[in-house]
Amino acid sequence: MLHGVIPQTLCKLHSLVKLNVHGNGLRGLIPHCFGNLSSLSYVALTNNMLEGNIPETLCNLKNSLEVLFLSNNNLGGVIPQCLGKLKFLETLDVSKNHLKGTIATTPTLGYLINQKINSSLIYETETWLCSLSYLQFLDLSDNNLHGPLPVCLENFSKELTVINLSRNQFQGTISGACTNGNNLLYFNLNGNHLEGLLPRGLVNCSSLEVLDLGNNNLRDSFPHWLDTFTNLHVLVLRSNHFYGEILSSNTALPFPELHIFDISHNEFIGPLPRHYMENFDAMEHGNDGEILDYFYDDSISLVWKRVELQVLHYNICTALDLSNNYFHGEIPKSLGRLRFIQFLNLSHNQLIGHIPSSLENLTFLEVLDLSSNQLVGGIPEQLSRSLTFLAVLNLSYNHLSGPIPHGFQFDTFSNDSYLGNMSLCGFPLTLQCESKGEGQAPDEKDSEDFGMKFDWQSVVVGYCCGFTFGIAIGYFIFKYGKPRWLIRLVVGN
Repeated sequence: MLHGVIPQTLCKLHSLVKLNVHGNGLRGLIPHCFGNLSSLSYVALTNNMLEGNIPETLCNLKNSLEVLFLSNNNLGGVIPQCLGKLKFLETLDVSKNHLKGTIATTPTLGYLINQKINSSLIYETETWLCSLSYLQFLDLSDNNLHGPLPVCLENFSKELTVINLSRNQFQGTISGACTNGNNLLYFNLNGNHLEGLLPRGLVNCSSLEVLDLGNNNLRDSFPHWLDTFTNLHVLVLRSNHFYGEILSSNTALPFPELHIFDISHNEFIGPLPRHYMENFDAMEHGNDGEILDYFYDDSISLVWKRVELQVLHYNICTALDLSNNYFHGEIPKSLGRLRFIQFLNLSHNQLIGHIPSSLENLTFLEVLDLSSNQLVGGIPEQLSRSLTFLAVLNLSYNHLSGPIPHGFQFDTFSNDSYLGNMSLCGFPLTLQCESKGEGQAPDEKDSEDFGMKFDWQSVVVGYCCGFTFGIAIGYFIFKYGKPRWLIRLVVGN
C-alpha cells in the first residue's frame, strides 16, 4: 500500500498501461507527468485524499485512455474541457469531489458513473447530455440539479440501460419516457418535484426491472397498463398524489417478477387490490427471475415509521407497502399465500375485521405493520409460533382484544407494538389477563437468552438482500453471492 504523495517515479514507466492506486490514503496533486505515459489506458485514483485540479495533461492520452476513475477525493477546480477529445474514453468517474464548472464529454463516452455533483457545480445538462449517443449508464443522483428534465431523455441514447436522477430538484412533467427498441432497465426519478401524469410512453419500456418514481408530486390513477411487464422487480410510486380505486386487471398474472410494490402515502380508495395481491407470483414462489447482467451499485429505500431503510440488495427482497391511503374492507385471507414477503405494511388505512390467521404462512416476515386501522378481535396465537424472523411488529391503534400471544419473537416486543388497543392484556402490558397462564410474562432466563428487545430504530441488520448493481472495470459482470443481510439506516425527517 502506498502512502503520502503519488511518486513522480511512476512517470518513468513509459510502457505503463494500467495504474490502480485505489484507497491508499494518498495526498497531494495528481502528477502532470502522467500525460507523458502514452500507453496509459486505465487510471484509478479513487478513495484517496488527492487535491488540486485535474491536470489537463491527461488530455495528451487521447489515443490510449479508456477509463478514468477520480472519485472520492478532494479535487477542485473545473473539469478540463479537453477530456471530451479523448477518443477512447468510455468511463469517467469524478464523483464526490469539489469540482465546479461544466462537464465536456464526447459521444464515445459509454459509461458515466455515479456523477455526484455538489451544489456549487454549474451544470449545463442540455448542452452535453443530449450528445451522448452511446451512453449506457447515467447517474446524476444526490445533487442539487434543478429545472425541467432534459427533453432528449427518451431518445438520446438507445444504448442507455440506467437512468438515475433521484434526489435532485427537477421540476415539471416527465416528458416522454421511452422510444421503441429501447434497452432501459433501471429508471429512478425518486425525490424530485415532478408533477402531472405518468407518461404513457413508459409502456415502451417493457424491459424495465426497476421503476422508482416515489416522492414527487405526480397525480394520476394507478398505472395498470404496466402490469404486463414481465421483468419488473421494483415498482415504487409512494408519496405522490395517485388516486382512485385500483380495479381488477385483465392480466392473468400481473407483475409476475415483482419483489417490491410500494404505493404508500397516496390517495387510493376502495378495497385492497386483491387481484394483484393474490397473483404476485414472485412473492408467492420466490422466483428471482433474470436480472441485470451488469453490476450497477445502487439501493432502494423502504420507509417504516419515519425511518428510511436503504436496502442495498433487493432481488430477493419482498416488500408490500400499501400504507397511508384510504383502503377499506377486510385484509384478505389469501394474503397468506405470499409466503416470501419480508416487509408488510398496511398501516394508516380504514381496514376492518380480524387479523387473518393465514398470516402465519408468511414465515419469512420481518416487519409487520397493521397499525392505525379499525381491526378487531384477538391476535392469532399462530403468529407467535410461526413468525420466527419477525423483528418489528406494530399493531397499535386498532380495536384488538384478548391476551397477547407470547413466545419466540413476541417476547421481544415492547408496549409500543400494542398502544391504543384498550382491550388487550398480558405481557408486555401492565394489564394482566384474567385467565390463568394467558399472556403472562416469559421466564426471565428465557428472555435473557433470547436477547435484547427490538424497536423500530434498532433494526439495522437482517433485512432484504440481492439485486445489487454497480459498474465493473474493463468488463462488466453480474454475479450472485450469498445473501448479505445488510442495510444502511437513514433517519427520515
